[in-house]
Amino acid sequence: KELNKVKSLVKKDALEQLQVQDQYLKSKTVRVQKLESRLAAVLSQSQNDSGVFNLDKWITRLLSYGYHQQGRYFLLGEISSTDWKHVLTYFQEAPDGMAALEKLRPLFTPWIDGYHALIDVIESSGFQVRPLSNIIDNGIEEKSVYIYHDVHAWDILPALGIALANRDRGICTTFCLNLDQAQIDIPNEDGYRIFGTLAGPNVDLGLHCNPFASWIRMDIFGADEKAFTKWYSSDHAAQDIHDLMEGKASNISPLSGLSKVDAETGSWNRLQKNFQKLKSFYPDARIANHHGDIVNQLYQDQRINYAKHDFLFVSTMLRSERAHQLGILTSPTAIRRKHKPVGLIYGEIKNQNAYLENLKSTLNEGVTIQLINHPGAISNGGLKLNLDFVRDLGDVKFPKYVAPIWPELRQISEPVIPMSVDEDVGSNLDIGTAESINALGGHQDD
Repeated sequence: KELNKVKSLVKKDALEQLQVQDQYLKSKTVRVQKLESRLAAVLSQSQNDSGVFNLDKWITRLLSYGYHQQGRYFLLGEISSTDWKHVLTYFQEAPDGMAALEKLRPLFTPWIDGYHALIDVIESSGFQVRPLSNIIDNGIEEKSVYIYHDVHAWDILPALGIALANRDRGICTTFCLNLDQAQIDIPNEDGYRIFGTLAGPNVDLGLHCNPFASWIRMDIFGADEKAFTKWYSSDHAAQDIHDLMEGKASNISPLSGLSKVDAETGSWNRLQKNFQKLKSFYPDARIANHHGDIVNQLYQDQRINYAKHDFLFVSTMLRSERAHQLGILTSPTAIRRKHKPVGLIYGEIKNQNAYLENLKSTLNEGVTIQLINHPGAISNGGLKLNLDFVRDLGDVKFPKYVAPIWPELRQISEPVIPMSVDEDVGSNLDIGTAESINALGGHQDD
């Protein structure tokens, strides 16, 4: 009896030990699996692991840097022309551009709820989102918000997120691409071309342009940004423009030997060339809008004297019959001029700090408007988007668009990076690549 009792105790003790060991091994297995997953993410991020472009690695790297919390110039240093070439190839080889874009969704989910909240404000006000080209086909329609996005090189990535959000919401907006405006656009051209694979029910394309400034940057200075910047910063740049228009350019001017006829011809040739480049990957292009280049400031005080020279003023140029012959059928300013007070452009500068609240107040007036957007201003917090305000509106959709738990690398090291205001919205001009404040606010330049 005693022997049996001892045997029973031993068995019980052994069973307990086995159960403890089993739990320990299970816990160890889970930990090993997590470590393996994280190690795989780290290895995939390594720039020297294979030398072959890997889309998952690219996504992981940008997320790990917290790209969406940075100012606009950050992306220019982190996405190379080779990167865009590989990403464009991925889209071109995919049977469907939007399906391919789904692969990039993790890049957008940390901030895309802000864009969805914007759409919620519009829809909850009883308005419908439309692209600019809809006006060409159907005229201006009541209770509509015509959205167009000015897409610069630093806006390409967030603009792709907005394109995906359009697909999610079943809406279409116009993306105006800044093709060949300055040197900065050359290494990012393949990024712009991605939008050609997305064009359709959710993506309409147009050209963002300033032909005279582009002629100076790209043709006179041969896309040499340093040379252009040196000239622009000189004490004779404004005089050089004046002398060009008066036919007396000095020998030290890069415009020496050129006349205003040369400038006009060069500007129109540049508009045609850039618009044809857009049509090379989007044959249905019919839209162009004004890019407020810093070159315009060199003759700001001569606007009245130069008013008859439409090539100096983009919005006037784009409304002309000559632009129509190139295939440019309308522009935001043309729409506003033709349909006042309908067609008011809701801008970013004066509405920056209460963007959604002011939009709601504007829509409450019941008048159809245009809305200009710089995608980077949403992704990096340049616009103050009060999601609580939108949540209080009632039946809204933005809360459902949250970041997925991917990639594992984000669980290892979540960078703490101070929020930067988008320079397109909140600061003054930067020499070389920035837009004018007036243009960003949607104001005409003529």
